[in-house]
Amino acid sequence: MIAETAMVASGAGLTVWAVREANGHRPGTSALDRAMVAVLGAVGVMMVVAVPLARLPVLVEVSAVLVAQSPTSATVHVVATKHPGRALCTFQRTDAFVTDAAGVQVEVPRAVAGDPYIGNTRPPGRHDLGVWTVTYPPALRPVSVSFFAQHQCAWWMQATVTQIGPVLLP
Repeated sequence: MIAETAMVASGAGLTVWAVREANGHRPGTSALDRAMVAVLGAVGVMMVVAVPLARLPVLVEVSAVLVAQSPTSATVHVVATKHPGRALCTFQRTDAFVTDAAGVQVEVPRAVAGDPYIGNTRPPGRHDLGVWTVTYPPALRPVSVSFFAQHQCAWWMQATVTQIGPVLLP
């Protein structure tokens, strides 16, 4: 939160400086100086815009349904739509967590069955993301499982994380 606030504030400051510099150019200002002010102004705008854009989800209309459960695993079928406005976002990873009755979240391994896009990204639209199985220690009695999909949408933006779930476990 502090980093995002600092990014917006510094981007806004840079943009304001660039606008003032551009309006203050006098005859004889070199083209290189003008170009640098324009570039820095554009960087400032990108810094300001990056924070709200990074908060937009990549995956929308997500459906995660429990299909099987054992004392040490849960299997969930996931279907989601990749938003058309996020077409350039590339998949990085998905983390899985189970939560116990006390609200303690524990990261657990996740395996995907039948995914043709492993390690890759998908085009916009509706996708069957496959059957995801999470495994956990037998002593852990989870009440839900959640997934967090991470995408990189632009080199200058922080990664976007979309939550899938929680899926309640009986």
